[in-house]
Amino acid sequence: MQPTKHVPTSTSVQQAEPGAYRVIPHNDPSKTPIYLTPLAYSDAIDLVNVINQQADSALLDNVRSFHVPFTLADAHTYISKYHQVTVLGGRFFSVRLGSPTAPIVGGYGWIAKALPRDGISPLGACPYIEWAIGAWVVSAVRDQGIVAKCVSETMRRASDDGRVARVVADCFVENIASRRVLKKCGFQMEGVVRGAAVKEGRLRDNCQLAWNPPVWAGPGGEMVKARL
Repeated sequence: MQPTKHVPTSTSVQQAEPGAYRVIPHNDPSKTPIYLTPLAYSDAIDLVNVINQQADSALLDNVRSFHVPFTLADAHTYISKYHQVTVLGGRFFSVRLGSPTAPIVGGYGWIAKALPRDGISPLGACPYIEWAIGAWVVSAVRDQGIVAKCVSETMRRASDDGRVARVVADCFVENIASRRVLKKCGFQMEGVVRGAAVKEGRLRDNCQLAWNPPVWAGPGGEMVKARL
C-alpha cells in the first residue's frame, strides 16, 4: 500500500496521522479505489450511523463487536480495543471508497503478537510474530471484492515485513462467505475451535484459517518458508 497526499477535509482524517491513509487500487480501472484511513475516535459517530442504519443480519451475526442499537459508547469501546494493539505493527483501518473522506463502509486490520517461545529465543534475536486479521463491510458493497483486496494486500505486507511467520483469521463456523474469501486468497483451514466465543448470550464455534508467508532466517538473511 502506498501513502498518498493527505486530504484533510473531514474530522476523522484531520485527527489521523497526516499522510497515513493508504490506497488499494483495483486492477479494473472502472472500479472505485479502496481507501484505508487509520481508525480514529472521530470515526465513532460514523460507525454508530453505519451500524444502526446499514448493518444487515449477516454483519450482525458474524462480527462479535456489533449489535443494534449500537451506541456511541459501543463505538468508543470498539475503537479503543484496536488502539491498544498497535505494538509489533498491529493496525486497524476504516474502509472507504473513492476518497479518504468518503463515508465509512467497513473496517479492516490486524493484531500483531509474538509467537510463543522458549526462554533462550528472545524476540530481539528471533523476531517471529503472528498477525491476526479481521474485516467487515456493509452489504451494499459486499460484492465488490473489497475484503479479498485487503487480505491480499496484507499478505503482501506480511511477506515484505520479514518477521511474520503466520497470518491467521478466524470466523464463526456459520460464516461460509468469509471462509470462501480467505481460501481464495490462499489461506488453509486449520480446524474448528469449539466454544471459542460468546455472541448474543450463546457459545459460538470458530473456524481458524492461516497462511504462512516467507520469513527471513539465518545469518545471511536468506528467505525460507515458515514451518511451524
